[in-house]
Amino acid sequence: MRSSLTIVLVLLAGAAAAEVLHPVESEGFSFALTVPAGPGRERYGYVDAVPGTAATWRVTVRCGVHQVGTGRVLVEVVGHGTGSRGASPWFGGSYELADGRKGAYSILQDRSAPDALDLHSEWTGPECPRSGTGQLSSGD
Repeated sequence: MRSSLTIVLVLLAGAAAAEVLHPVESEGFSFALTVPAGPGRERYGYVDAVPGTAATWRVTVRCGVHQVGTGRVLVEVVGHGTGSRGASPWFGGSYELADGRKGAYSILQDRSAPDALDLHSEWTGPECPRSGTGQLSSGD
């Protein structure tokens, strides 16, 4: 009986560990999304996150438009805020620009593919892409 209880506990612990989606708030991450914005231009949204306090990230968000061939930035806004992980398999946050305008982003993960790095995102901020598939990086 004791060995079957041990096996059950080990299996439960393994299942719980498999449920953890990364990044977690104690880890930093970067996320980058670019979408077409007209001839020779792309709209971009970048999130750089570092561990914050109380299960949050401190985030810097950059959104704007750049030229495709040269990378020359035509428009850019930068905001600072916080992010966290939701109860469902998404994580996101909100930020404020220096002029007081606000924005938010959310990034969706698929529990059946927890290691996927190409993730769908939604954005509401000024100059940001509205939605698209971007790339997650843990920075390693």
